[in-house]
Amino acid sequence: MDKLVELFVQSARYGESGEESALSKVPVDGGHLDEQAIEHGIAAIGKMLGSEDGLKMGAHPPATFVCLGMALEEKPLLQAGAIRCYEEGLRMLDMMRDRNKASVSSWERATVLQQLANACLKQKRPKEAAAWLHECSKECGEAEGHPRDVVLFGGSFSTQQTRLDFIGTVEKLSAKAWHECGDEVRSRQHYEEVQRLSRMQSCDAVERTVAQAEAKTAQRPSGDAPLGDPTVPLVDDKTLDPKALWAATAVEKRRLKEYRFVDEGPTVMLILDLNDHLGIGEEASSAVDSLKQFRVKCEAEQVDVRCRLQREDGKVYEFQLLLQPMINEIVPEDTVPRLKGREGKRRLEVKLFKRDKKVSWNHDLVKSNSYVDKDELKEAKKAKAKAEAAAQAPAAAKAPVARTVGTMLNPLTAAELAALPRPNTTGNDNRPSSWAGSGPVLLKKEEPKPQTAPSVASTDVSRSASSKDKHIPLPAWVASVDVRRPPDGSLELDVHIGDEAAKAEDLELEGDEVAGLRLRLQGAAGTPLELSVPKGTDPAAFTVKWRKKTRVLELRLPNM
Repeated sequence: MDKLVELFVQSARYGESGEESALSKVPVDGGHLDEQAIEHGIAAIGKMLGSEDGLKMGAHPPATFVCLGMALEEKPLLQAGAIRCYEEGLRMLDMMRDRNKASVSSWERATVLQQLANACLKQKRPKEAAAWLHECSKECGEAEGHPRDVVLFGGSFSTQQTRLDFIGTVEKLSAKAWHECGDEVRSRQHYEEVQRLSRMQSCDAVERTVAQAEAKTAQRPSGDAPLGDPTVPLVDDKTLDPKALWAATAVEKRRLKEYRFVDEGPTVMLILDLNDHLGIGEEASSAVDSLKQFRVKCEAEQVDVRCRLQREDGKVYEFQLLLQPMINEIVPEDTVPRLKGREGKRRLEVKLFKRDKKVSWNHDLVKSNSYVDKDELKEAKKAKAKAEAAAQAPAAAKAPVARTVGTMLNPLTAAELAALPRPNTTGNDNRPSSWAGSGPVLLKKEEPKPQTAPSVASTDVSRSASSKDKHIPLPAWVASVDVRRPPDGSLELDVHIGDEAAKAEDLELEGDEVAGLRLRLQGAAGTPLELSVPKGTDPAAFTVKWRKKTRVLELRLPNM
């Protein structure tokens, strides 16, 4: 492109014959191009495109002049040449269209007209710019699709503008052009159109369709509006109008799962039968009279359709059909909703425009196994957590609260300190030689209290009761009995067997709720060992473990 600009400037300075012109007497970019110089440059570029080398390169003449104009437009002293390049590109584009007998307007011509008007505004030629913009606006109204979907000038350049974006830019330039011309009335009209287009871009498909229908209604004579015209809601005095429906609070919101669709080639028709798909029968058709009772918001892979209506009981209900993610992308700006059908059987038709018009849509509009209702999933999680909390509440109420002991905040009581195990003083294993013959000295020695026969029911819950006192009547073959009550309510008994007793296999143990526990040694003189158990303890479900080394019989009685 730099070489093309150099060729244009060189031809403008010296012409085809190489003779010096008025421009050749000043440095390059030292003065504005005059009309003669510009025509010399245009002629040189046209001759180059028509030459044998130009034909071999397959250059696109309109695209070449448009690209050259864009390059000259960046240089302030060459902007006059940019305007002439755009005009020449427009002339060649019209010649090609007449040759091909194409009557349909194109976004290529609208793009050139917009660039031409913008260049005129930069050169302080607002009247010419306003004329070009007026022609550009007519071209946009007849063109189809979006500029971003069209291959412009054989792919020489492209734009990401949608139809509304492009028309909005044209209206902004028109407002500026008429303002510079001193016509504030026309400038204000174009500015209001810019605001209207901006609202149409940000609103949903229903509001956009309503705005377009209202604009057409203002242009045609008054009369009965056709069925489904959103500008004429058929409501009585008792029925809320669409604006009041959306302002009210819905007593119930229902999610719809059923719909129909038809693949129409470049478009897909989404159909929502009110009587069949809303689930309230013919009442749905009688409660829907205007397209304004719907809201249709679309994204590339999502369609959200909502409906508000007032039922016979006077309450407002909301229905929603959410389709995401779509099986293929759509063009959200082109979505067109319509309210169709007779009075007793209404339906909503939403025309969706495919991004790729060659792909067929079959089976469903959403991807299989990918539709997730976020609201329903959230409600299901809440219900599951509530059920689990309710199930755990009774168990937590019955379970005893475990008390953490032995800390600074909750120290051990005197009884718990006394129940702690003490070191064995019978041997001196693993001790220094200086400890031989000595043992631990008790800081406080409690005098033994007279005890009766070991009654399990009268023992402390967390205290170890020993029966080694000689005053306690025990069989000769029993040395002592230790009793403990853990926090869980069970009962633990340790029966120490004397050395002169026989083996543990000769012991007989039985228990019942009336007599308690009875332990007898076969062949031994004396009475058996009888122990009573407290209420709530099951003496018949005891477990027994024999410690052969220490000659201790461990009995464990669970809580009933």
